[in-house]
Amino acid sequence: AWETPEYRKSVLNSTNGLYVCASGIDIMHSLQSNIIRNRPLGRDDYQIIYIQQGCCYYLDRDNRTKKAESNSIILFKPHEPQIYQYKMNDETTAYWTHFNGSMAEQTLKAFDFDFRCHTLKSAPKKYISASTNIIDELRQKRPGYRDICSAELYRLFAYLHSYISMEASGFENKYSPAIEIVINEMNKTYSCNYPISYYSNMCDLE
Repeated sequence: AWETPEYRKSVLNSTNGLYVCASGIDIMHSLQSNIIRNRPLGRDDYQIIYIQQGCCYYLDRDNRTKKAESNSIILFKPHEPQIYQYKMNDETTAYWTHFNGSMAEQTLKAFDFDFRCHTLKSAPKKYISASTNIIDELRQKRPGYRDICSAELYRLFAYLHSYISMEASGFENKYSPAIEIVINEMNKTYSCNYPISYYSNMCDLE
């Protein structure tokens, strides 16, 4: 899903803080050939890619081709060579977002994102949710979608920073996934008079 060419051109050199140029998902098992991106001069914007499954072969900043496994994040900055490919046999699924803005570089520095590739230990579910919301908003182009995309992009960065920080510090979630679902539901329905059984059934407790 892409922004309109007119909008991308109008904001390229503007003071617009943080905006999404395009976002989408590549699913290799639904395609008939490899995906190859060969942009030796890069682009005018940034691109962030999340490899949900499979792998990506990309050109690192040392000009060596490297392999990014599943749960890897790849970041390209403006005018950096964007040379990478997905091979059909790897059945790769990758979320990608192009973004820019006068606050883009400052935002990346604030979150300490200076990597070309970083691999997470587990799937960043909330990152995926933010990516999916951006894609949907760009496709639908409902009133206010640009502000929503910008907000979701910042949310995506914040969640990514949280995931990286938790893994680096050895933080462990004290709740099981099932209990976490129940806690989230209780926060949403705190004003409802639901019986305890309503919540216990959600995590198979008797």
